[in-house]
Amino acid sequence: MAATFNSPTPLLVLRVGVTNDATAQYDYTLTRGLTVLDASINKNAVNAAAVNTVQLQTAAGAANITNAINGNVNAAILVRAGVVDDLSSTIASGGTLRCSVVRAGGDAGYDVNIYCIAA
Repeated sequence: MAATFNSPTPLLVLRVGVTNDATAQYDYTLTRGLTVLDASINKNAVNAAAVNTVQLQTAAGAANITNAINGNVNAAILVRAGVVDDLSSTIASGGTLRCSVVRAGGDAGYDVNIYCIAA
């Protein structure tokens, strides 16, 4: 049986560098529509020492795209989102993608990797 495939859609990886600051929201206005497929965080410091979290959201936290990813891990550990909500994972051009960081204590320095495709 022959299969036909359309041209592949390239996977885009957006990287957000989160500094070890207090609770913060990193907002990005999109110049093209995107659909979030997955997200992960990579811890930068030796020990988190508290349950800090990272969560992807739509504009002003209107809807959660991912669950709150638990950042209470040691350095160089990669933690993936457990949930990506299909109902809110597509953001139109001109929309806002928010990376929300809640710092409960310890070190909250992360590299956040957002895996997406053009919508």
